[in-house]
Amino acid sequence: MSATILLSVLAASLTVPQPGKTFSSAALAPRDGSGVAIVELFIAPDRKVEDCKILGSQFSERENDRVCASLRGKRAAKAAAGPDGQAAYGALTYIVADSEEGGVPLESALPADVVLDVASLPGGSRKLRVNVLLNTSGDIVQCEAAPGDAGAFADAACKELKAQRLPVRKGSDGTPVSYVDELSIEFVQRQAGL
Repeated sequence: MSATILLSVLAASLTVPQPGKTFSSAALAPRDGSGVAIVELFIAPDRKVEDCKILGSQFSERENDRVCASLRGKRAAKAAAGPDGQAAYGALTYIVADSEEGGVPLESALPADVVLDVASLPGGSRKLRVNVLLNTSGDIVQCEAAPGDAGAFADAACKELKAQRLPVRKGSDGTPVSYVDELSIEFVQRQAGL
């Protein structure tokens, strides 16, 4: 059985931390069967993993706890960077997979963070990713297309996202902090009569 770790990464001027050698796939691989666990990590500017939350898992609660416990306190290879290039807090979706198939493209299987209904859409559906900077109140203060995603779709996604309040994150001292994240957006065409 091989353990494979995949991740979602921010790019452009908002950059999320990369996992380093301290994120050992052998240490994270669940011990009770094959499957997938999706975790959300919150990483401090000093690269330390401050929080880990299981977003979805095919493993037991005990294995989920073990995976998160093994990640908390570890250090990412680099810190997230805000628009000014300085180290910042960052959220990172991390996929822990232990399966016979090995390197399956699991990121594409993640559900969209936001689904937007539109009146017309060439092809019927469109997915893209945007990089966001959130303030201490969970408001988006900067939004831009991830590399390879641009144009009117990204502009519409950012406009819609700025109208929403997203999760407030807190540092280790309990104080709300601003942070960077990457969000997936899916546009779907409304069906006639809806």
